[in-house]
Amino acid sequence: MNKLVLKIPGETNFLSKIREFALSFAEKMGFDEGALGDIEMAVDEWATNIIRHSYGEDPEFPSEKRIIEVEVNKLENGIEIVFQDRGKPYNPKNTPLPDLRKHVEERKTHGLGVFAMKQFMDELDYQYVSGVGNRIVLRKFLKRNY
Repeated sequence: MNKLVLKIPGETNFLSKIREFALSFAEKMGFDEGALGDIEMAVDEWATNIIRHSYGEDPEFPSEKRIIEVEVNKLENGIEIVFQDRGKPYNPKNTPLPDLRKHVEERKTHGLGVFAMKQFMDELDYQYVSGVGNRIVLRKFLKRNY
């Protein structure tokens, strides 16, 4: 298969289903254990951000509309994972790099998710479409040994 789509409630108890969905596809494509770990971290981080921040910060947002759509696409040389949600706009590409030293000194336990996603994946694209919502595209490429 070259493409699969999962529509799932935007609730934390569905995070494992989202991870399994993306990892199963990536594993079949031949990603090694390290790359699978990177994909898992990025997918989990973005899905969690949607649930906690995009949907969670708006108590007026009806639960039946708190849907996360995850699409996985086979690329010629990798995988593309597309998340779409109907929450408030948030462009992770605009998130500045954190001051890691300060982060550690202040013993913060959150706030490195977008930084981590950028480190784990090879490409990250974002678009907000009015009336449709956020669309983030994560890409990971297969590494070739020559």
